[in-house]
Amino acid sequence: IRDASDNLVGGVSEAARNVLAGHGFAGVFLRGEEATNNKIQGNYIGTDASGANLLPNNDSGVDIFLASDNLIGGSGDGEGNLIAGNKKSGVTVRLGSSSSASLQERLPQNAETLGYLNLARKQMPVSGRRSRGRTASLQFIETSPAVFISAASASHDRQETFWHTQTEEQLPVVTRSARRADPGIANAIHRNSMFGNAVLGIDLASVSRTNDAGDADSGENRGQNFPEIQTADGSGSTLSVTYLISSSPNNSAYPITVEFFLASQNNQGKTYLGTDTYSSSDAGNNKTASILPGISINTGDKIVATATDADGNTSEFSDTFAVSGVVSVEDPEPGSPVTYALQQNYPNPFNPSTTISYSVESAGEVELRIYNMLGQVIRTLVQGNKPAGDYFAVWDGKDDFGRHVTSGLYVYKLVTSDFQSTRKMVFLK
Repeated sequence: IRDASDNLVGGVSEAARNVLAGHGFAGVFLRGEEATNNKIQGNYIGTDASGANLLPNNDSGVDIFLASDNLIGGSGDGEGNLIAGNKKSGVTVRLGSSSSASLQERLPQNAETLGYLNLARKQMPVSGRRSRGRTASLQFIETSPAVFISAASASHDRQETFWHTQTEEQLPVVTRSARRADPGIANAIHRNSMFGNAVLGIDLASVSRTNDAGDADSGENRGQNFPEIQTADGSGSTLSVTYLISSSPNNSAYPITVEFFLASQNNQGKTYLGTDTYSSSDAGNNKTASILPGISINTGDKIVATATDADGNTSEFSDTFAVSGVVSVEDPEPGSPVTYALQQNYPNPFNPSTTISYSVESAGEVELRIYNMLGQVIRTLVQGNKPAGDYFAVWDGKDDFGRHVTSGLYVYKLVTSDFQSTRKMVFLK
C-alpha cells in the first residue's frame, strides 16, 4: 500500500482473511507518508491458511516505512493477525530520508476533478485509459474512472509533467503542503499472535532496545518505552503482574494501554492474556494488574508486554519475565443468559490451550465436542445436564485419551435439545 489511506486488508470473518505468505519481500508493505488510517486485521502473515505451517516472507511480516496512523490487529474479536516465521521481524516500523515533496503533495486539492495525469521523464499523447502503463518504469494508479496519477519517486519530481486526461492540455503543478516532520508514528499494534520471526516480534528500527529515562527519545512510534515487568504471580484463575513504564507525561500521551502475552520460545508475544491501563498518575511507579487470562499458566512460563500510548504509538515487546505460581481455569457459577450462544474460542490460533465460552438458556442436556476435519470426535469437553447459565470450557490440545493432537484446523460443536452451533479453530505447535 503506497501513499494510500483508509484501506482494510483482511477482516474478522473467515472469508475476509488473507494468507500473506511466501513473498520475496514483506507480507504487507505500508509505504509513504500518505499511507495512513490503514487496517491490517485477521490475516495469516507468514503461514498457510490453517496457521499451522510456516510459509515465511523473505522480510518482515508487516513493513511500515514512513507511514503513520495505521492499525495492525485490534482490540475486537478476530482482529489480531497471526504473524509467524518471517525472515526478519513480525512488524517493523522504519524511517528513511526523502528530500523533496511527494507527488500527492504537489497536486492541488481538487486534482481528481481537474483531471490531472502525470507522466514522468517523457511526454506522451494522453487519451484517457490508453495512457495506462505506457511507461514501464512507472506505476499508474486509477483514482477515478477518468483520472490516472503515477506513483513516480520523489527523486523524479523535477521531471514530472501533468496533463489533462480529456483535453490533453498541460496543467500547472501546485505544492500542497510540506512533508510531515515526524513520519513513522502512531502505528498501533494490538493483540496479534507473533512467534518464530527471525529478528524481533516488533522492531522500531532506529530505537534502542534499552528504555531511556523519561522516554525523551524520538524515532519510530516516538520510541515508546516498553513496560518493565517486576513480578508475575499466578493464583487460582488470576495472573497478577506488577510493572512500571518509565515514560514522562511530557513525552508520551496518557493513558497508556498495556497488553500482556504468553511468550513464544524466541520471546515474542504469542498468546494474548489481557490488558491493563496505565494512567498519568502511575507514571514511573509500579502498578499491579490483575488479569483473568482464561488459559492455564504454569510456574516458569514466560510473559511479555507492550505499551501503546493514547496517540497509538506501540512499543517493542518487553523483556520476558517468568511466572511464579499456577493459573488454573475453573468453570464459573452459572448465571442467567439471555439466549443460547457459542462464542469464538480465544485465543485462536492457540497453543497450548484455548477457552470456549457458551451460554445455555434453559436447563437440559449439553454436549460440547471437538471434531477433526474428517468429522471424527477428538475430545468431549462437556456432556451432562446444565442449568441455565454462562459457562466456559478449556481445551488443552489433547484427545480423550490424553494424547496431543496434531497441528491443524478443528471444529467444535455445542448441542442442546433446542440449539446447535458449530465453529472452527486452529491448533498450532
